[in-house]
Amino acid sequence: MFVTTLTAGNMASKNIIGLQGWRVAFVLLGLVSAVISAMLAYFFVEPPREEISSAKGIRAVCEEIRSVLRFLTIPTFCVMIMQGIFGTIPWSVMGNSMLYFKLTGMGDMESSILTSEGTVMGMFGNILGGLVADSLARRLGYHGRPLSAQITVAIGIPLVFLQFYGIPAGDGSFWAYFAIIAGFGLLGSWAQFGTNFPILSDIAPSRDRSKVMAWECALENSIANAIGPIFVAVLAERCFGYTFGKVDADGKSLHSATALVKAMTATICIPWVICFFAYTILHWSYPRDMKRAQEQAAKKRANSPEKTTIQEVAATGTATPIAEATEAVVLKANSEECPEISASVWSLSTWTYLIQTEDRH
Repeated sequence: MFVTTLTAGNMASKNIIGLQGWRVAFVLLGLVSAVISAMLAYFFVEPPREEISSAKGIRAVCEEIRSVLRFLTIPTFCVMIMQGIFGTIPWSVMGNSMLYFKLTGMGDMESSILTSEGTVMGMFGNILGGLVADSLARRLGYHGRPLSAQITVAIGIPLVFLQFYGIPAGDGSFWAYFAIIAGFGLLGSWAQFGTNFPILSDIAPSRDRSKVMAWECALENSIANAIGPIFVAVLAERCFGYTFGKVDADGKSLHSATALVKAMTATICIPWVICFFAYTILHWSYPRDMKRAQEQAAKKRANSPEKTTIQEVAATGTATPIAEATEAVVLKANSEECPEISASVWSLSTWTYLIQTEDRH
């Protein structure tokens, strides 16, 4: 994403062989994607898999509807969708940052660097967020991961406000924006891997883990992307006076930049405030849903002791050879000998607190 944004951002406003640069960038990216897909199809050999019988046609649709309705009976899943929608709306309009920087008078290279910088810093921010969330989960049990998400949202809101509204359009230097974006990438991007995915993996049985994540991501992304871009466009044009196409010869327009940045600030900060309070609800719903899952797993295990699964062992904390082996791996990962294991893979950090045999809340 860093290379793509950096390259396309510099090509967008140029004229290449008689075509607008952004059109050429789209064609090139499409060709690269097609070539990579063909190479994967030719060189990548999948291992043989056992065919799983599944429903087809209307029956498959009905099964999916039943699945999502079952997920909606889990309060934490509903809260995750709520926070996901309001938490994703800001990300759906972040792409306007390059337009804003260019309207303030910055060059193509500077605008491209600032826009693509967030993806690089966000990579390190995700790792840091996983470490923080793991640490809080060990200390605070089921309240740790919601608290980690609240911290990152609380840090991100003032940083975004400062970047877009605190610095008047045209007055900010490249390095001032660079520092703010770096801080946001490191401290404002923890929620997805430190909180959202681990919690979603907890509240559903192992057989439904992929499905619950797929439904949550599909609902939050589709709704957020249907709202965010339209909302920021309407605010910028009708409320703050953005004028399309009216720019100076060098592409600068402080009036339009100010209108755009006001709309972006509102579209980013207000939904994130709602997202913050949605994460607050997890302090109530998450422990209760986990307790219910543990009780259901214990009841199922009591009725079918010969069919004990790792998921049930993790939920009940019952000592079996499988549980002991898994717990040994987790303890090894959390030891001083290899501390990087639990921080590298969020799913392993999820096992860290699931397999503990004591009630931690």
